Amino acid sequence: MLQSNDTEKPYLLHHLIIHGVLAIAFLMVGWLFPAQYRTLHTDALAQASVEETQTLEEFRNELGDAPGDASPASLLDLAVSQLEQPALLPEKLPTLASAPALDPYFLPARQREIENQSGQGELVKRLLALKSLAHDYAAAISLAAQLQTDGKFHQDLNLQLHRLGQETKSDALHETLHAFSLLASRLTEPQLGRLMRDTESTLTLTYLAKIAKLQTMVPPFDTFNELDEKGKSDDVITADELIGTPFEHLFGRVVNRNAKNQPIKWDADGNGKLTREEWTALPFIPLEFTEFPTVYAASVWSGQPEAVTRYLRSHGRPGTRWLQDAMRQGRGSMRVVLTQQLPVSDRAGLGLDSAAAFSLRHPSWALFVKFLLLGLGCVILMRAWNSFFTMSATGINAVRDFIMRRRAMACALFLTLVALGEPIFLQPAQSSEYTVSINLPVLSEDENQTPTKESNIAMLATSNIVLNTILFVAFAAIQIFVYLTCKSKVDEIRNGAGDPILKLRLLENEDNLFDMGLYIGIAGTALTLAIKMLAPQFGINLSVAYASNIFGILCVALVKIHHVRGARQQLIMEAEATPVAQTH
Repeated sequence: MLQSNDTEKPYLLHHLIIHGVLAIAFLMVGWLFPAQYRTLHTDALAQASVEETQTLEEFRNELGDAPGDASPASLLDLAVSQLEQPALLPEKLPTLASAPALDPYFLPARQREIENQSGQGELVKRLLALKSLAHDYAAAISLAAQLQTDGKFHQDLNLQLHRLGQETKSDALHETLHAFSLLASRLTEPQLGRLMRDTESTLTLTYLAKIAKLQTMVPPFDTFNELDEKGKSDDVITADELIGTPFEHLFGRVVNRNAKNQPIKWDADGNGKLTREEWTALPFIPLEFTEFPTVYAASVWSGQPEAVTRYLRSHGRPGTRWLQDAMRQGRGSMRVVLTQQLPVSDRAGLGLDSAAAFSLRHPSWALFVKFLLLGLGCVILMRAWNSFFTMSATGINAVRDFIMRRRAMACALFLTLVALGEPIFLQPAQSSEYTVSINLPVLSEDENQTPTKESNIAMLATSNIVLNTILFVAFAAIQIFVYLTCKSKVDEIRNGAGDPILKLRLLENEDNLFDMGLYIGIAGTALTLAIKMLAPQFGINLSVAYASNIFGILCVALVKIHHVRGARQQLIMEAEATPVAQTH
């Protein structure tokens, strides 16, 4: 751009308007385009539901189960109510008249009845034969045999249990039966049977049990038991201490029944206080106050419990919320989430069905289009920004430096928009609530395996490689912009009008400008360290934080040692060679 003689108005006003409008249009469309890196956009999920529109309530009605606490429909009804916005806690907990699936099978008479059933198939006999290897789980084996008789036990799961029974070490068999018992202690027989129809492997069974236990586990008593002024515990929990928790309505409610079919209450004596004994009397939190009905509904509705457990193990408790978001939109959305195993974004989109359909069918190309629009918008925005200013083109090098500065700034702006526009970069590192040990035996092949990158990310807030790379490149682009700015200023002074002494003074006056790279580098490091301290879940690496300072040091060193020092040396030599004017 050449220098303008009119400094009161922006140079080439029509260029400014055209470029500004185009930049805003490209940036807005790119920002709202329904595509995101390793994240499912809500518009794309909504488009998936157009192709498969069945809702969870419609699926529940198709089951045709008789109403009652024991039927799978009761859990599906709970899931439907939990998907409502906002989801309300039930005012009253119903009395669970139906015992858990496992309770009747503790009776020896019931076990003998199953063993003496006529016409037992090979699959049932194979299950009953496991009793000789796992005496402590006779009730669970009898229940599994009954489900197999009713055609509600997956054949592949039966085969895997049989193989575990043939192994020399039967620890894995005991662990699987323990997981089956845990599920059977929380679900009724019809509910368990509906779930076992689609559970194909012992690993899926174990993961389902672990998720169920974590979601229904009674919190520690001391979590709610507040200390007095002297720091002592009164060993009771009052209603006030439960306000704001899912348990504030549980005083005096009947929430479960023991093996003798007697009601167990939180507040057994009705005095409005819960003792430690009363608190720990419950084996688990009522399902009405947990997220397990949603997990159950997703497993039954999709027919893929393995995909549901894999999704929750990958994303932790946020995964339950994302799964609920997909289930609200319909079966098609839920299938897409379980197939791609990706988080769900809550960002607004363009609202165009065509763009959403394109993003759903071609996610990689849609992401390319989004980044292309953002990149073009940044480049055009830099051209519009430069229309406000004038510059003196003292040579081809100055023009080249100007173009490089504009590109470096556009690159830094583009990377900033990408980092801010992709939810996966600003979300906490995925937790692993469903992969940690909770005193529930799991298969040895899973517990003893070598830690992987995925498990480390789930266990800890590890470094986010993509976000760190973006920050690294952005810091480098900013310092390139600073370096080229300082270099252009040195060349402008050295090649400008005036005697060498004046130019030396002008160079000295620009010392703060030449130190700008160091100031920006320190600011970038301080800001990144603050973000790392306040939000460690983003996974920012220390080396990336210090990279900003290192780039700043390199920039200032290169400017001052190579350019400023060389320019001063040249000007000093010119000053010495210039004869001093004699004054009389």
